[in-house]
Amino acid sequence: MSTTDTIKSAVPVSLAVVGLAIACSAMYDCGKKSASNEIADLSTKLAESEHTIEIGSDTFATTIVENSHLKDLLSQTLQAKQNLMKILDETQAQLLTTQQVAVKWKNAYEAELSAHQGDGGSGQGSDGQPTERKRVDFAGDLGPIHAAGYTLTDPAEAHLKLDQLRPLILSVSVARNRDGKWQSYVTSSEPNMTVDVNLAGVDPGVVAPSWKQRIWAEGGIGFLVGQEAHLGLSYHLDRYSLGAYCSVFNGGDACGVSVGFRLFK
Repeated sequence: MSTTDTIKSAVPVSLAVVGLAIACSAMYDCGKKSASNEIADLSTKLAESEHTIEIGSDTFATTIVENSHLKDLLSQTLQAKQNLMKILDETQAQLLTTQQVAVKWKNAYEAELSAHQGDGGSGQGSDGQPTERKRVDFAGDLGPIHAAGYTLTDPAEAHLKLDQLRPLILSVSVARNRDGKWQSYVTSSEPNMTVDVNLAGVDPGVVAPSWKQRIWAEGGIGFLVGQEAHLGLSYHLDRYSLGAYCSVFNGGDACGVSVGFRLFK
């Protein structure tokens, strides 16, 4: 058999592998129909996952749940993020990770403020008689907040103004641990802030290759012991690969199947 005839005989085998890849894609499409059930299961997993814990000075950590339908989860849990959903749809962008972070004070802010008492002018008491009012002005910083105001007597009156001195900065980092689990780390710029991650999900499929990208075409030529040429087609899964090949060499030809295994992941 000539080399041309052998290559032609390899074509049906290659087409069979392509058909297998298409069948895998069809199974994937059928699996998408159970997305609503997967979202419901995810809500349960979120409730059962570890709570947010403080692991260091102003640093908080929580476990992130893996899910392949983050956009659906985002639209159901964060109604205020409709603009983000619209942008993702218009740009055909894929959502890798989503998080919802709640921030509150650890303790109430308390501090001694500077105060000054002075003349508040004249007023009218509750009995209708004229009075001399007293005024106390005060000002001071409460963490990142500057408080200033005054009080008046006869009749009682108060005015308070709060200004934010510096912004609250939350640094959110996502890491993958050695055991394969995803972890979220949140660091606060203010020591009196406690953080609770209410929602944390990641879709590893965004960075994973699509089914089309898993199809490999292979070819080679041997020249150490005689002459040889081979052509193959394979489909690579996360840990395994399955393929078919045909080889042409001096004195004959052969076709077969191949199986591969990923040594490290």
